[in-house]
Amino acid sequence: MQSNVLVISARRARFSQKLGDDLALLQLGSVPVFADSSTAEIGAFAARSTEVRAPAGAVLAVEDELVSEVILVLDGYAGAEAKRIPVLALGPGAVIGGPEALVGSLHPFSVIAQTPVVLRVVSAIDFAQIVAAAPSFATALIQQLGGRTRTVLNELVCARQGSVSPRAGAMHDLAAVRPLGAGGQGRT
Repeated sequence: MQSNVLVISARRARFSQKLGDDLALLQLGSVPVFADSSTAEIGAFAARSTEVRAPAGAVLAVEDELVSEVILVLDGYAGAEAKRIPVLALGPGAVIGGPEALVGSLHPFSVIAQTPVVLRVVSAIDFAQIVAAAPSFATALIQQLGGRTRTVLNELVCARQGSVSPRAGAMHDLAAVRPLGAGGQGRT
C-alpha cells in the first residue's frame, strides 16, 4: 500500500511539473519579445529563468548597479527613474537590464514596481547565452530598446518645450538643446 502512495505522488509531481512548464511556455509565448521565437527558444528561456512575484513598491533594479539578472515583466507595471526622476513606464513584455547584461554594464535606471508584478528572472550569464542562441529574440530586444530610446527622447523634447507632446519636427531640434543646469537654460 505504501508503494502505491509513492507512485501516485510521483505521478502527481510529474504532472504538476509538466503543467507548470506548459503554462510558462504559453505565458512567455504571449510576450511580444518572443513573438518570432520557436518553442525551443522559449523553452530555453523558461528553463533558465524563475517566476517571481513582487508587490507594488518593490525595487526591481537599482540605477548604477551592475546588472546581474535580467527581468522580463509578465504582468503588472513598473516605473523607471533616472536620478529619482520618472522617465519610463514598463509593462508586460518589458525587459529590464537586457542590453546592459550583454556588455556587463550598469543599470541606467532604478525600476520600482508600481503595481504587483509577475516577472521571469534569469541570470545575466544565462541571458547572454539565450540571446546568442536565439537571433529572433535578439532582434526583438533591439526593437524594444529602440522604442524606449524614442520614448525617452520624445519626453526630453516635451520637457524642453514645456509641453506634454512633441511638436512636429521637434526631434530635429534636440541637437540645439543644451542640458538644463550647469549654466544651461535650454535652447541655444
